[in-house]
Amino acid sequence: EKCGPMSPGPGSRALSAVKPTERPDIFCEEAEPSFEVGQKRLSFDVGPKRGEEAEPSFKSGQMRTKKVERIEKLKKLEQSAKRLEVLMSEMKDEASNRKSMFGGMMQTFASPVVMGDEYMMQPKGHGTSTKPVQKHLRWNCDAEVADRICNFNRKAAEESGYFEETDFLEDLSKLGKEKQINFYDSNSGRVLFTAPKGRSLEQFIEESKHHGWPSFRDQEVNWTNVRVLGDGEAISVHGTHLGHCFKDPGAGHRYCINIVSIAGHPAATGDGILVKGLK
Repeated sequence: EKCGPMSPGPGSRALSAVKPTERPDIFCEEAEPSFEVGQKRLSFDVGPKRGEEAEPSFKSGQMRTKKVERIEKLKKLEQSAKRLEVLMSEMKDEASNRKSMFGGMMQTFASPVVMGDEYMMQPKGHGTSTKPVQKHLRWNCDAEVADRICNFNRKAAEESGYFEETDFLEDLSKLGKEKQINFYDSNSGRVLFTAPKGRSLEQFIEESKHHGWPSFRDQEVNWTNVRVLGDGEAISVHGTHLGHCFKDPGAGHRYCINIVSIAGHPAATGDGILVKGLK
């Protein structure tokens, strides 16, 4: 029972001098702090009572951690969206000024070159393409560099000789005599070039090393998927920047192409999407 206030009387002074712990026949329970509001009595929980242990609670901490993680993810998404918006804006400005910038350089390339239109490189869902490059490109090419060059670029190129730092030449060394290798769009997975044709593998490698980039000839281009613009920019019909086309007197044309732009896997296996009619 609780210890209530003692009424004055015989022995009250003696009892008040005795501590509750020294009277085993009296049990005192500590009252929780409270106050009156109108006619309602309010109490406060001041923690565990004497002799009780507090139960650990991790729920609130976990909720706070998840909330922080969600906030950080949202911030990263917002930053990526802003960067993409800036890039898209720059590309729109470049596209609108492109005709005036290259007005004096526009030219027509002779057959078998198939000329393309500027609208093919208009901004789409992801730069000039509808989606990023494939995640795992051939020859261990850097996907980040590839995405920047393929989808957010019209002039720049990978570093000269970069293809020699990849597994490309090692892969070619395993190619048998009179065998050919297909090169696929790093975005769409469509075949763009097949080499060597009309020359040996050694000649193809030698010319590529001489110029610093894989170099193709007219007969090695798949014109179903490749176009050349008036300023010499070589592109895929899906909006991938490939490189540039140069007139080579007496030998037709030479196509200086970034290895990261043609390091895709066939569309039938690259992204798990089957493209009908693709060979």
